[in-house]
Amino acid sequence: MKGAHIGFPMLETIYAANLRKALKTEEDEESEEVVQNYRDCTIRAFLLYLIGGTIFTNKSMQYVYVIFLTYLQDLSLVNTWNWGASGLAYLYHYLDKATQPRCGNHGGYNCMF
Repeated sequence: MKGAHIGFPMLETIYAANLRKALKTEEDEESEEVVQNYRDCTIRAFLLYLIGGTIFTNKSMQYVYVIFLTYLQDLSLVNTWNWGASGLAYLYHYLDKATQPRCGNHGGYNCMF
């Protein structure tokens, strides 16, 4: 899989910044819409970190593909996705690559082993 990605340190920075903003706007009694926007951004950053570090890991284990953000647009639907089947399909993709000569390691959801 190739494409745009974000490193875990940058994702941690985004998470922390949005968390601080959410807490500050809540403390300053901003409108509920503004507070909820920062909360949602914080949750998306956390979930993207979780997804990239567990289910959809890559060989480097240093970044996550931002394409997964499309599945986090509507946070009310996150629990309806079949994450187990998605993780298994992703693992099969990397297991195919692991069978190639000179492959030293692989990505994918390794908790299934």
